[in-house]
Amino acid sequence: MRMPSLHIFTERMYKLARLINFDNIKYDALRESFPKEHWPLVFIGSSGQICGRELSEVLSDRVYLCPLPIRTEVLRLLNYRFLNLGEYHGPIAQWAGEDFVAGFANEDVSEKGESAIGSISRLCEKLLYETHQVGSVRFLSAPWEGDPPLLEKVLIPMKQAEMSIDVESVLQKMAEDPGTVEPIEKELIYRKIEGDNSFFMTFGRSVSLPIVVEFEQPFDKYFAYEWEALNLRHPASQALIKATARLFLAWKQKTLTEEQLGCLFDAFHSLPCVEKYYFQHYSWKSGVNIMRRFYELCKEIKMFHVGEIEEIIPSPKEFIPGTIEFDSDSRKLVTKLRESLKKTADGRPFGMTLIQEKK
Repeated sequence: MRMPSLHIFTERMYKLARLINFDNIKYDALRESFPKEHWPLVFIGSSGQICGRELSEVLSDRVYLCPLPIRTEVLRLLNYRFLNLGEYHGPIAQWAGEDFVAGFANEDVSEKGESAIGSISRLCEKLLYETHQVGSVRFLSAPWEGDPPLLEKVLIPMKQAEMSIDVESVLQKMAEDPGTVEPIEKELIYRKIEGDNSFFMTFGRSVSLPIVVEFEQPFDKYFAYEWEALNLRHPASQALIKATARLFLAWKQKTLTEEQLGCLFDAFHSLPCVEKYYFQHYSWKSGVNIMRRFYELCKEIKMFHVGEIEEIIPSPKEFIPGTIEFDSDSRKLVTKLRESLKKTADGRPFGMTLIQEKK
């Protein structure tokens, strides 16, 4: 079958985004009327080249998402392409990694031009999460000197058998020994919890759970990349998985009072790896204080055996270098990295993987 030209392809995506943004057409309504296999995805390739693929082309493939923290610059590149602002000469022109999809939800694009451009990125991610799930992360070389590396999510195709997973039995495994749970099982459970409307109806708000995957060497001893991705192998991550599972089991099995559940959920929802959904930014100091309070509540209510709280509170050195500030708002760190990105003028290629992927 002859594929549409790039111009036609990108115009299709842009018009779909405008229908949602300006004509208030619901995504679900568009999805029902537009063949799913022909939905367009926008990819960024070598030297910042924009290319288009249909969803049907990647259904059985792993897909890479736009790395942190170059998302804002990728939005600027999309502005140049879709709004005809001229030739782009920014740092993404030095991209030397593998093609990634320009999809990232919850990015603040208010200062970056037409909101339909942001909708393109959200559409790409929304489409992919219907057929794929986070299987791992990759650490890539950055365009600046020093830390941090770039973080890139790797999406893998979902299998039908995995989609019908038994929620309570896996939650029970997570609550007893997180190390026995496959990362894919945990990811699917988290996805099901996030999409559970009854949870929203109970507490009046939704929840966004953190990415917890295995970090490969040389990053396998660290706890987290900022608060965005947690290392499954780290004791602090395993404690959070166990607490999350216990909380959702208590809600499902009604083993705690509504008042106890309400207090726990308020504390849980304030955790930095959960509250990021609402664009909050945390230093190490503020983040671990919230974690400490959550575990104190778990201990007080006797939800599970917490043990010594300080043993499951990560130190600043347990975050991947350059991804966390000790006692100041991490937005300053994000701003600093964005400024470093803008000043990249030495033509250094970036985006190459820093570790060997498992096949």
